[in-house]
Amino acid sequence: MGRAGHAFLAIFALFFMQLFEALAARSNVTLSVIELALFGAGLGLLFLCAAARPGEGIWGRFSFAEFTAFMLAIIATSAIYRLAVTGLELESPSTPINHAELAAQLFGVAIVTPLKEEVIYRQLLFRSLRLSGSGRAQLVPILGTSVLFALSHLAYWGTAALLHVAVIGVLLGWARARTGGIALPLMMHIAVNTHAIVIWAL
Repeated sequence: MGRAGHAFLAIFALFFMQLFEALAARSNVTLSVIELALFGAGLGLLFLCAAARPGEGIWGRFSFAEFTAFMLAIIATSAIYRLAVTGLELESPSTPINHAELAAQLFGVAIVTPLKEEVIYRQLLFRSLRLSGSGRAQLVPILGTSVLFALSHLAYWGTAALLHVAVIGVLLGWARARTGGIALPLMMHIAVNTHAIVIWAL
């Protein structure tokens, strides 16, 4: 599958996920079933990515030191964002926590969301924007996916957090470019979202 195919699949997946979530929110289906369905869709996308280029692995290779370095960068940017929000007295919308369905929400935010977003942004869109293997050419998919990633979170986080989400997107894209796969950005995304939902739940 070429760049156009990856771009088409990414756009289709984004549309399908948004449509499914909108329809599911208006139905009587439990949150657990919705999250399991989205998890299955994310795994299906992962399988399609692997099948599209069987000779090219999608996971990449990385070390614990790289994971630590990128996570420290995310922690630093998050701390700066919190200081800015507090200092400038900006309102930062938060996702409501339903304690009765906390397990489903934790699974959805900590596992399902990172899986589907990393497959769409750091795999499909990243490949569709990648021009060549050179270092400078990697800036196009890193910056392109980070902008789209931030804009997709606008409804959840608001304009105050747009730059913060974009910076996290850049770090996730950089991790993808450095390691050649989505394993490291996926683990980073899971760690960030797990921390966020635990803080919200307290």
